Amino acid sequence: MKRLAVCFLLLAMAACGGPAQKPATGTTPPTKPSAKASQPAKADPTPTAAQPTQSAAVAPKPEKPEQEEPQQPEIPVDDDPAQFMAADIGALREALGDPVLIRRDGTAQVWQFRGDACTLDLFLYPGDSGDLTVKHVELRGEAEDERRACLERMLRAHIIAAEG
Repeated sequence: MKRLAVCFLLLAMAACGGPAQKPATGTTPPTKPSAKASQPAKADPTPTAAQPTQSAAVAPKPEKPEQEEPQQPEIPVDDDPAQFMAADIGALREALGDPVLIRRDGTAQVWQFRGDACTLDLFLYPGDSGDLTVKHVELRGEAEDERRACLERMLRAHIIAAEG
């Protein structure tokens, strides 16, 4: 137990010492003060060349200016929910991806897509060929302009995700 305490004490003391500092290039290493240092220094009448000295403070590195991220060109998107009228399943998956909910009511289906501030419900019914197509569209949310902006963000996010 004593050995463990001694080892811990030695480790703690070593950690307090910190890493040794190396002198910068072209400087002289610091010297220990001697007994002569306490005596007043005599002025040397002969001029000497200036010698670099080591300073205690290190000049901070200049920060690189932050580079702005290149802005991607705005992707044109139609924010009118009526654009999905008569769309089939393939067109819906291409434009919006997979719905978060598919509700089946007999032969009809309701596909639901959710955005950050809206919900898009697409009501699909079988046509003459039996394929499901959108016959009714509902975009729900707080205000109409926010609903359409939300739909625009959903469409844009799907395009970006599909490209990357």
